[in-house]
Amino acid sequence: GTGKMATKGAAMKSSGRVGARLGGSAKAVGQSARRSLGRSRVVVALSSKNASEGKSDLSAARSEAEALGLGQSRRELLAQVGCGAAALSSALALGPGAAFAEDAGGDDDLLPVSALPKGAKASQLQEVNQLVKDAVRKCVTEDYTKLLQLAFIDAIAYDKTGGGGGGANGSVRNEGELKALGVTGLDQAVAQVTKAKEEAEKTAPFPLALSWADTLYLAAYYKTQRHFIDSVFERAKDTTSANIILQGYSNDFPVPPIGRVDASASDSTATLSLKATDLVQRGLDNGLLAGQMAALAVCFPNGQTLDQNEAEISELGGKFAFYVKSYQKSRTELTQTNYQIDLGTALFKLSTLGATITPDRYYRPVPKPSKQIKKYVK
Repeated sequence: GTGKMATKGAAMKSSGRVGARLGGSAKAVGQSARRSLGRSRVVVALSSKNASEGKSDLSAARSEAEALGLGQSRRELLAQVGCGAAALSSALALGPGAAFAEDAGGDDDLLPVSALPKGAKASQLQEVNQLVKDAVRKCVTEDYTKLLQLAFIDAIAYDKTGGGGGGANGSVRNEGELKALGVTGLDQAVAQVTKAKEEAEKTAPFPLALSWADTLYLAAYYKTQRHFIDSVFERAKDTTSANIILQGYSNDFPVPPIGRVDASASDSTATLSLKATDLVQRGLDNGLLAGQMAALAVCFPNGQTLDQNEAEISELGGKFAFYVKSYQKSRTELTQTNYQIDLGTALFKLSTLGATITPDRYYRPVPKPSKQIKKYVK
């Protein structure tokens, strides 16, 4: 009996070491599960906390809602739970110390990236996304429309019909590209994306070299997501109602993939016109749909208001007039469901134009499976 207890105790201790070395994966599993399965209790607690502290300013509640994932879709939350669970399973299979390559004695002790389980890869990408999200929250104060405009200019430079040059490669950070288009007012947004990139790299508990392009598209995504969260708080009758709405009626908003390589020079913009109808045609030529281009009117960097851009797009008639009218109606609704879903889908598609996306750049080797845990397995 004593021997069995000792073996069981050693196994529990070893499993504890594995959990402690997951780089936060086990913690992420619990957090994601609580978000997706127990968020109603969190909503009540959050609302009670804000009420007891007498917060007339809803900014704290909005930040907490974003941190808790209340603005995320069920699909995204379930993906996070699955990601964390897969990573936990992979790490248990790999043995103690699976999360930190620096714990290994040398290259011979490391499991190469090519041999990483899918769960471990997904977990490592999720870690990068979270680092960028935290950095954007800290460093990027420009309005979400500024980030969307930067992302739009960067991607729409892709010229599919003219040979496929340019695209979502971060070239917009080069002063010459914006200057050639005559676009002003985005310098601060460029500087803040750069600062967010540096912040994420500095705070990462592992070596991280982000591409500027990946940082840009994630910044545009997270700022836009935060905008929709804020809009619910502004329109709901109180904080409790806002959190319940975010919990029960979140819309699909796919996260842009990461793994882009930055361009070293500005993309050619010689054939790019900033007239609203010309931008729509450019998007169609590059494979976007009518509804997606109508949703992206908020990104058009031509100095016009959204209403002005939509008026010009409506003149194209047919599907364009239908989508503009649909989005205008949707934006008057509390959850802006149609508009939010289509804008999110359009941003995701935009972020892939002309891009070669290789997430392998963010994978890192981990220690090979330990033999110690095997003696505790029947």
